[in-house]
Amino acid sequence: MAAETIGPRMARVSTPRALVDRVDATSRPASDAVPIVALVLGAILTALSFRGSWVHLAYRLPRMHAVIDTTIGLICFLLAYLVYGRVQVLWRERDALLVFALGFSGVVSLFTAVTQSISSRPLGRFAVWTPTFGRLLVACLFAASAMASAEPIRHRVRIEWFTIAVIGGFLALMGFVAFQASHLPWSTDLSVAPTDATKPLFVGPTLMVLTQGLVLVAYSIAAWGFSHRQDGSDDLMTWLAASCTLFGLASLDYFAFPSMFSDWIYVGDILRLGGVVLLFVGAAREISGYWRARAAMDERRRLARDLHDGVAQELAYIASVARQLERDIGNRRSRRLADAAQHALDESRLVISTLAGAGDAGEQLATTARDAAHRYDLHLILDLESSLVVPGAVLEALLRIVREAINNAGRHASTSTVLVRLTSDDGIRLVVADDGNGFDTSRETGGFGLVSMRERAEALGGVFSITSAQGRGTTVEVFIP
Repeated sequence: MAAETIGPRMARVSTPRALVDRVDATSRPASDAVPIVALVLGAILTALSFRGSWVHLAYRLPRMHAVIDTTIGLICFLLAYLVYGRVQVLWRERDALLVFALGFSGVVSLFTAVTQSISSRPLGRFAVWTPTFGRLLVACLFAASAMASAEPIRHRVRIEWFTIAVIGGFLALMGFVAFQASHLPWSTDLSVAPTDATKPLFVGPTLMVLTQGLVLVAYSIAAWGFSHRQDGSDDLMTWLAASCTLFGLASLDYFAFPSMFSDWIYVGDILRLGGVVLLFVGAAREISGYWRARAAMDERRRLARDLHDGVAQELAYIASVARQLERDIGNRRSRRLADAAQHALDESRLVISTLAGAGDAGEQLATTARDAAHRYDLHLILDLESSLVVPGAVLEALLRIVREAINNAGRHASTSTVLVRLTSDDGIRLVVADDGNGFDTSRETGGFGLVSMRERAEALGGVFSITSAQGRGTTVEVFIP
């Protein structure tokens, strides 16, 4: 029997990869038209606020601002937790930034809700400028997330550190505003009613108007960036783009009239509420996608069990009987039958590995390596990075390279031990090494296995290398940027 050792570097896991499996056909992506519809409706409402009567669009609801900000804060925290699930699986830079942006937005919104609930009117400089600068930072963080690359981050961060960074950043903001409060402008226009016909169109200090203009620019960049991530596979990007569109238009209305600091609900507040609704829809669809993916993953594993217990077992029996016939009577047809059955068995095991792994490259490589090592009674050492998800074409190539490399070691190397290592430091790196006889790599081997492995790696833009020498074993290495 083949033995197996799990390397200490990375433990093998089998937890669901729901946030990644959402990209399967089970997901139902939102229409790409959602951000466009949000833009058109928001623009119409904004145009009415600039050209129509201010009276018909204004409502005096003193506590509504606190309700809106509380809702925004709670939904942002929920979305931050959901997106952190993506970070745990993919460790992409843009997802990590999005977690920080959503978390910071939640803290700013809850702070604003508390100050508006307990403070008297008009608000003081600290209660006005802390959320104002906070919203500017949130908008910039969303823009940074939308424009960030999909490259993996080098240092993996636990959710505790995200929490510390968010709270620490907000405390630093509060300290800055408190220190500069006496130098920051304030105006009684911030608490004026939009029904006041004597007031000008643009209300508030110049710094307030400038800040809202910068928020508009940042959210416009964020909406553009998220909309360009709509590839039919990531539903959340659609709703983030639409939400940022409404938040940007809200800042345009706050640019003219900062109703967030008055007892009145006006167009900017209505658009912010619409943005909150879109964020909530995005969160609901993300959760719905999780459960759909769980159901799909359970079905895939059930199919894998059925194939393993049915087709694979029958193929293994046919291959075993054919090998026995070959030894007994030396018939070439028996050998061909055995080879065909073994090939079909290998292919079925590859399918079973893909179905059972449900997205985890390490798990699928482990299953394929075990099957190949068991065939030659090899001691298998696994050093596989957990929670690593790669594109389907890349994974299939890696699985076939692993199987071919172990088969070569079992057939030709006279080895007893094979190491399979998978890492993703600056790319995907696969290493298959044995301690067998080795061979002279400068000489033609006449086999198709090495050529096949090289072609599979290079077809994906990767680099294939093989290191070997007589009596020093063989190391096959594949690197895909």
